[in-house]
Amino acid sequence: MKKYFQPSNRRIWSFKTKNQELHWHGFTKIKAGGFIKVRAGKSFYDGDEIYWAKRLAKGYGDISISKAKMLKRQNGKCPFCQAHFKNGDLMESHHLLEKKNGGKDEYQNLILIHRHCHDQLHALNGC
Repeated sequence: MKKYFQPSNRRIWSFKTKNQELHWHGFTKIKAGGFIKVRAGKSFYDGDEIYWAKRLAKGYGDISISKAKMLKRQNGKCPFCQAHFKNGDLMESHHLLEKKNGGKDEYQNLILIHRHCHDQLHALNGC
């Protein structure tokens, strides 16, 4: 203990080596978010795309809040291909009315589509 934990001007027990000192900054004030358990008998590979799209639309997974809101509004579907989003799909926001034509970055003007659908959409429109 004397070798690595030595009193310092900040705390009684600080982890120290010859060249460095590590400080404990206390507990974080960020609360851990709750989660909803996966329904019994469900697997990501079971083919129930509707269940997983609804779950993804509720914000479970590594998805931003804005994308979760758009997914919820769209019932977990891509408006371009009508397929349900799956966890791990690459998603992009698309402006219904382009910004160059006066469209704004507002939820009413944005939809969430697959990245490959977004590429196809812009290729078809010549954008």
